[in-house]
Amino acid sequence: MPMSFIQNLAERIRNAAQPAATAPQGPTLELAAAVLLMEVAYADSELSKTEQETIRSVLAQQFRIDEETIETLMDESASAHADSVGVQAFTRTLTDCWDEPARFELVAALWRVALADAGIDALEEHRIRSIADLLYVSHNRFIEAKLIAKRDAQG
Repeated sequence: MPMSFIQNLAERIRNAAQPAATAPQGPTLELAAAVLLMEVAYADSELSKTEQETIRSVLAQQFRIDEETIETLMDESASAHADSVGVQAFTRTLTDCWDEPARFELVAALWRVALADAGIDALEEHRIRSIADLLYVSHNRFIEAKLIAKRDAQG
């Protein structure tokens, strides 16, 4: 016996309300942060050893993870960076889960990556500005993060 219109509509509503079992999950916080750090490091088309070490240090401090996990995360973030068409998915993950002070700390870390290899390239600065905007970090806080990173690099 064919389903009535009402039964069919009710079934469709029930199915729409249930999350799909195969719905894609967003990146983890660790991966999202690592990809953004890589984005800045690759902005000048080079990933120097000092930038890599700075990224490892930031990940270890931010997430309190061991060396093996960091290496896995570095590999995954390099792949995710290469495969991505933008950073919005990664910034969205962080804005959904982190408050402004945590996002500010990430922007300061992005500046530390840019400063890791003898100065800030214009392309790196542009990428940090774009990422800070997507993370909803104000211009004043963007500048504050830059000054903190420069002070830390000198001291």
